[in-house]
Amino acid sequence: MNKAVSPIDGRYSNKLIELQEIFSEYAMQKFRTEVEAKYLIFLSKKGVIKKFSSKEKKLLEKLYEKFNEKDFEEIKKIERKTNHDVKAVEYFIRKKIEKSSLKNAESFVHFGLTSEDVNNLANSIQLKKGLNLYITESSGLLKSLKKIASKEKKTAMLAHTHGQPASPTTFGKEIAVFYSRINESLEHLKKLKLPGKMNSASGNFNSMQIAFPEKNWIKLSKEFVESFGFEHKSLTTQIVVHENISRILNEMALLNNIVIDLDTDLWMYISKNYVLQKKIGKETGSSIMPHKINPIQFENSEGNLLLANNLLYFLSSRLQKSRMQRDLSDSTVKRNYGTAFAHSILGIKMCIKGLKRIHADRKEILEDLKKHPETLTEAIQTVMRKEKDENAYEKLKDFSRGKKLSLEMLREFIKKSSLSEKEKKKLLKLKPETYIGKAVELTKF
Repeated sequence: MNKAVSPIDGRYSNKLIELQEIFSEYAMQKFRTEVEAKYLIFLSKKGVIKKFSSKEKKLLEKLYEKFNEKDFEEIKKIERKTNHDVKAVEYFIRKKIEKSSLKNAESFVHFGLTSEDVNNLANSIQLKKGLNLYITESSGLLKSLKKIASKEKKTAMLAHTHGQPASPTTFGKEIAVFYSRINESLEHLKKLKLPGKMNSASGNFNSMQIAFPEKNWIKLSKEFVESFGFEHKSLTTQIVVHENISRILNEMALLNNIVIDLDTDLWMYISKNYVLQKKIGKETGSSIMPHKINPIQFENSEGNLLLANNLLYFLSSRLQKSRMQRDLSDSTVKRNYGTAFAHSILGIKMCIKGLKRIHADRKEILEDLKKHPETLTEAIQTVMRKEKDENAYEKLKDFSRGKKLSLEMLREFIKKSSLSEKEKKKLLKLKPETYIGKAVELTKF
């Protein structure tokens, strides 16, 4: 019996299993162990403490490389006494090395650090891994969009502006617009750097400096942080400044919004029968209407991404605030990184799933386009203006606005106009399905 409170750990858990190794409490303790072990190795490498042998170094590396459920439970047991999760990790590591040749280095576990020195790096490890998954899923979405856009780049389609018939486009070009928007956002996201800091209680290296004044702790801190691939922040309070993370969360929300726009457009194309959905096995669309195939993948995607964005916007704003040098109100907030990432990734996954189940109904799209020859009035009045007719727009407006026109009616208008024979000949050949401008040429990758 599944009694999960959150659908992430219940209904959708099988779709998000990889996130358990990134954003769970288990994962956070593993990453804290990694930071603490690497820091001890770093102190040895930089001559703050004795140089470790390769065997001793391997012993420390195994603490996080081979981290398992038993280790996690051992840390939780310690935490029940300390009521402090980071201190529990410190005691766990000290216990692991107390009977080894590293015993003399035991007092240097968590040396000079505040909890946030460990937590900020562990959080950035989480976010880096989560971002890799998000970027991978978004890249998969791009592949799906590129395939559809390429296939349908010549599929002429009636456009709609303000919900009304507008100048023709192609289905492929409209999908290519989403490809371009998502790709641009994804490229911005890839360039953003996660932050890191290691400078003790108030951000001034107080304890480190008093213990080893001869060491350049600013330089050492920078080197340690950058060894994780993060951007070093030297000027901080007790906590790392969060603008880097806020920018990442904002860019994710921006990309999510583009996918929401895609979801709703596809939903409308399906409702207009421009796009058809595959019938899948014994799936049921409605509990009472047997005929239905509902666009549930796009609806699910939309809902998850809307929820994700509420969390992303909140996190982005909240993480920039901390009373004076430190308060803990952000601690519980950060534990919800995984929730925001989960709904984001699930939303992308569901959109991809929906795209794999649809195809353009070229016949329906063409038939609907042919019903709207009035879209050619744009072409006619523009060519008339080219030939210096100052009232071209007004003439076409009086002729067409609010009326049901046929292609023959338009052709009669052209024949009776003051246009040159050359331009008349060109316009008389025009059909809605051929009036697509550079849509095909624009749909390129």
